Amino acid sequence: MDLFINNKKEGYFMKNLKTSILKKALLVLLASFLFAASSKLLQGAIFKINPEGSGESLKIQLNEGIYHKISSDHKTFCLLNIDLLRIYRWDGSEFIEHSVIYENVVDYKISSDGQTICVGFKGKILRIYRWDGSEFIEHPETYNDVCLVDISKDGKTIVVFFKGEEKRLDILRLDEQEGNFVCLKRYRNVEFFRFTPDKKRLVYKFSDSEHLYVFDFDRLCGSSPVPMGSR
Repeated sequence: MDLFINNKKEGYFMKNLKTSILKKALLVLLASFLFAASSKLLQGAIFKINPEGSGESLKIQLNEGIYHKISSDHKTFCLLNIDLLRIYRWDGSEFIEHSVIYENVVDYKISSDGQTICVGFKGKILRIYRWDGSEFIEHPETYNDVCLVDISKDGKTIVVFFKGEEKRLDILRLDEQEGNFVCLKRYRNVEFFRFTPDKKRLVYKFSDSEHLYVFDFDRLCGSSPVPMGSR
């Protein structure tokens, strides 16, 4: 067996190698250029919001690292800058910034009506805030070791999934009179959960069962088990 590459083969090999390296270099340069261009377009852009078309719009200068969400009614607006969360609420004529700036924030969710905000902090900590008509009030209970959170459209039901040994699923419901969320149902050994598209029902499955279960938020009760694959 010839362990050496002859000159003809070597020349062909080196030519292909140089062509391959050149192509990769050009692709890297093109990707870098596009990324820089998109960053420049985003940086310094002015984001304007005015839910009613009158009064003062909220003008936000979007810089690199800023992540924003707005409620469906366009009256609650949140900005997450690295790990600092700012909350703005429309008062009928302008956006007012909430007095508290939250630190060490990882992610957050806003209900469609903009009145409930779930904030995830570093360390898998969850805190819940509810609009009381004049400001966002923090729910007295703090939740630890939280894996997933979802909110119903009306912001009155929150589903919290804890991925510890229990694999616990808590269904929290707003107590209208007290203004706080109470644990309506608590399930353990849950494998997964999901809201229906209209967010009026919750579908979930236990690890030791082949059936799906449905919780109806209008009736505030669960259904009989439904076999997997049935409609």
